[in-house]
Amino acid sequence: ESCSTRLTPSPSARTHVVCMRTDAAAQVGSEFYSTYYLSLLQDIFSVLTDTLHSPGFKLQSQILAHMFMLVESKAITVPLWDAATVQATDNSTYLRELLSTMFIQSFPNLTPPTVKRLVDGLFDTCRDQVAFKQHLRDFLVQLREFGGGEELYLDEREAEQARKAAEVQKRQEAVPGIINPHAKPDEMNDL
Repeated sequence: ESCSTRLTPSPSARTHVVCMRTDAAAQVGSEFYSTYYLSLLQDIFSVLTDTLHSPGFKLQSQILAHMFMLVESKAITVPLWDAATVQATDNSTYLRELLSTMFIQSFPNLTPPTVKRLVDGLFDTCRDQVAFKQHLRDFLVQLREFGGGEELYLDEREAEQARKAAEVQKRQEAVPGIINPHAKPDEMNDL
């Protein structure tokens, strides 16, 4: 019997190793979510609604969408609440109630129906990044924390400016003599 034959695990041993790794990852994930999920969520909303931290909206909205999707898809199986102090049935219901309370306490200018629409929208749009980002923008503009929300549209505005600049460049290149020959990219450099 060769050495390679003896060291190759059997299919059942490989399956056992995969199951052990999956169980270990699930255990670590469960501990992570139960320990950090709510504080991360609250911290992201705190930074997101703080006028001094307006850059980073795109990344913050992506993180939040993923966090809501984890709860909505029931990927987080461990309860996010303290069973000794809170009576809840599932993570989605608990998180909806927690966020509603947090928003009403933090933003007294928001009415309970407005907060309910906001929270429901966060869960409803979490699988569509564009819709989620727009819903979050609408919320932030409504808070009037961002003075109309100009910073929230920075990505789209930059993309539009780049598109317009490319159109102008293309039109100018189509007419001989408009662009200084020294300002054109040198085609010989590409060789």
